[in-house]
Formats: sequence, structure tokens, C-alpha cells
Amino acid sequence: MPKLSDTMEEGTILKWLKQVGDPVSQGEILAEVETDKADMELEASTAGVLREIKIKEGESAAVGAVIALVDEQAAAAGATPRRDDGARDDGRAAAPAADKPAAARGDGGGAKDGA
Repeated sequence: MPKLSDTMEEGTILKWLKQVGDPVSQGEILAEVETDKADMELEASTAGVLREIKIKEGESAAVGAVIALVDEQAAAAGATPRRDDGARDDGRAAAPAADKPAAARGDGGGAKDGA
């Protein structure tokens, strides 16, 4: 969970704008987060594929906690989005997740060091 204000100690996920299996671009909005001061948008710090959401909508996490995992290697390999049935949009079978996904994180003010 990124620190989005000087006094923020935890944040609550209001809404995920991306789902597991979705490709994400660096700087793209992943989620809406409620802080002690305001509702903020959480940006991706890296390009890749969203592999896991660890904090669900309505749940809170302390600043610094991992809230999601983004697989950077999938972006480098040119991964295509998965459909609801698990198949890739290009008709090929989906590739397995990489062993070392990047943690979705962020910093204050919505800078691109986020999820």
C-alpha cells in the first residue's frame, strides 16, 4: 500500500479497476484507494500482467503492505490479455505466471512508483 498522504497509516481498496489476468501499463490506474484524507487513484509502477490481488475491495492494508502482484516478465514476453474462460485473446493457450512477480506498490501523491 503506497503512502498517499503525510499522515496516512493505512488505506482501503474502494474498487479494483483491473482484474487478475489483465495487462497493465506503467502509470495506468489499477485501483481507487480511500485514505485518511481523500479517495485517491493508485497507479501501476511497472508494466506487466496483474497476477494476484491480495487486498480485496473493502479491505484495508497498512502502508507498505503488498496489495497486488504484477508479473513484469509477461509484459517483456508480449503477453496478451486473457478472456474470462482463461484463453488468450489471440486464441493461444495462456502462459503460466512467472516465478518472481513484482509487488504492486506506490508512493505519495500518485507518483508512478505505485502498483
